[in-house]
Amino acid sequence: PNPSSTTVFIDGVLAGDEMVLTDVVGKTILRKSFKDSKITSINISALANGIYYAKFMRSEKSWVIKLRKD
Repeated sequence: PNPSSTTVFIDGVLAGDEMVLTDVVGKTILRKSFKDSKITSINISALANGIYYAKFMRSEKSWVIKLRKD
């Protein structure tokens, strides 16, 4: 996982991609739609320490990245 305590940087998204951030039990924490393909960031400082999953969706494809908040 990618450990962070305040900010997670996201690269490789395209305009129209969507992301859903969930905790380990599947509760949705954040939903985000990307308007362009620039590197973006998500502030996670308010989240409790632990493991989170960022699911990215593009058209018919999806992928998940595991994040760790320290």
